[in-house]
Amino acid sequence: MEIKNNGQQPLMYPVRLALHYRALARNRVVVAAGSGYTASIGSRQIVFISDGAIRRGDRVEASVAWPVLLDQRVKLQLVVEGRAAGIDEKQVTLNVERYQFRTRATPAVTFDLVWRKAPASELYQKKPALAARA
Repeated sequence: MEIKNNGQQPLMYPVRLALHYRALARNRVVVAAGSGYTASIGSRQIVFISDGAIRRGDRVEASVAWPVLLDQRVKLQLVVEGRAAGIDEKQVTLNVERYQFRTRATPAVTFDLVWRKAPASELYQKKPALAARA
């Protein structure tokens, strides 16, 4: 069931979420890519602010960082495919043709390891606190 606003258009919810997009050619080659944020989301349209050049009629794939966790621990993204129906400066109206939720990768943890050269005799010496326990 779809909620109607004044009996005309589907409801649009004013939600601001981070978004990454790709404009695709017919052979699915990326012709433009960028990031932005959503201005409003509905069941058939997403309006977002972009930082790049999307033209009216372009096929667009957008990934929205979804604010709700799956099982209270897994990050999700809403992946939407559709056509750019309207462009007003940097505001893009995307007509949704298909969508799906996917799990979002968590950033890789990196460790800055500092290696120092030490004589082998120093590496194998027992520390005083450890020697007392042994």
